[in-house]
Amino acid sequence: MPRKQSVRSGKTTRHKKRKPRTEVSESSDNDSEPTNSSQEEDEEIEDKRKEDFEPPKLCLTKKNVSKAMTDDEISAAFAEFYLKNVTNEFADDLDQLRNADDFKEDSIPVLISALQQGTSLFSIEEQRRIVMADQEIEEKKK
Repeated sequence: MPRKQSVRSGKTTRHKKRKPRTEVSESSDNDSEPTNSSQEEDEEIEDKRKEDFEPPKLCLTKKNVSKAMTDDEISAAFAEFYLKNVTNEFADDLDQLRNADDFKEDSIPVLISALQQGTSLFSIEEQRRIVMADQEIEEKKK
């Protein structure tokens, strides 16, 4: 027998696709709900998984927890870190200020105070994150 030709593509038409073997037909006598014993086994396995579950370790390790710093310590460490990095970044500008004709000895505390006020732009959580990251970098250098 000759095969039917599709008008559009010129290819032969295919038969209707069969159901995959994993599907169970509705009229089958083998349809059955999972037994209670298999449900119990599934529950036991799930319980074991929950017991064995260990939450992922984030940034906090036993070392870091024991070295937990108070907010005041964090603020002091951040101020030191911030001032050190700001003075390094603006070294050329600070030299120009110091060499200016109108710069006097009493201008130094004003300049330091102005630089320290920049720390207030960061929340305590941001300060803590920055200080902890700086400590990790310092530990890796050692």
